[in-house]
Amino acid sequence: MDSFDLHTRWRIALYITLWGVVSAIFACVMLPLVRLPFTILWVSGGVFAGWIAILVPFLWNMIKYGNLLALNSILKVIVFLALGLLAVGIWLGVSLLSLYWVLTNEMFFLFLPTIPLFGLIGVLLFIIVVQTASFSYLQQMDIGSENYEDALATAPSLSYEQKEITTFIDRVAVKIGSTVRVIPADDILYLQSEGDYVLIITDKGKFIKEQTMKYFAQNLPQKQFVRIHRSFIVNVSSISRIECYGKSKQSMTLRNGVQLKMSNPGYRLLKASLNL
Repeated sequence: MDSFDLHTRWRIALYITLWGVVSAIFACVMLPLVRLPFTILWVSGGVFAGWIAILVPFLWNMIKYGNLLALNSILKVIVFLALGLLAVGIWLGVSLLSLYWVLTNEMFFLFLPTIPLFGLIGVLLFIIVVQTASFSYLQQMDIGSENYEDALATAPSLSYEQKEITTFIDRVAVKIGSTVRVIPADDILYLQSEGDYVLIITDKGKFIKEQTMKYFAQNLPQKQFVRIHRSFIVNVSSISRIECYGKSKQSMTLRNGVQLKMSNPGYRLLKASLNL
């Protein structure tokens, strides 16, 4: 408990220190442009930095866990362009509104010429967040692929008789509020791991199920559904094309335009399922 408290205190101290440093950097950027004392500029920089501290974690998690990185190239550009404009607009808007309440009218109007500069800073910060989230996402996928390969190599295989007597599910029931939605297995495009839950993606939307990927890998029809990655199980009928790039790197595109990464053992299973 003490080590946890100490770790938490260090994180809080680091967070406050970083906020103060970023505030000072913003103040130095504004110093040649705004004729105000440095202390006021530092406070104003703290407002900009404070809203960054609030918005960036939310934006980072949205990019990493919102399945945005799995979109096809054209759709990804459109989505990220719209998200970037929205994020920078919100940051500038709430920061300027906060300054309006903190400063006098004369001081506030002195900051208006700096809006284009801070807009550029916001764009650069958004690019950094996207690159960091992308790197973290790909690193997590690679680690998951390695773990999945190890598990696949050491897992005992079922005999022919055991496979024949296995009863597969042909529908999945998900609870939405007070109602229960029954999803036919044929309607499922793919399934994605989300911690202790599984995200079920269909043409009609996404549904969350409190279940494990292992359960679906064992209980969905194995000729129709293939676990191509530790994080993905795909309905082979939803595959549009398969692409190979680099050394032992494969990806697939589904009929809805989503691109998914495959592990090496997952690719072998898919080839066997498709008789390639």
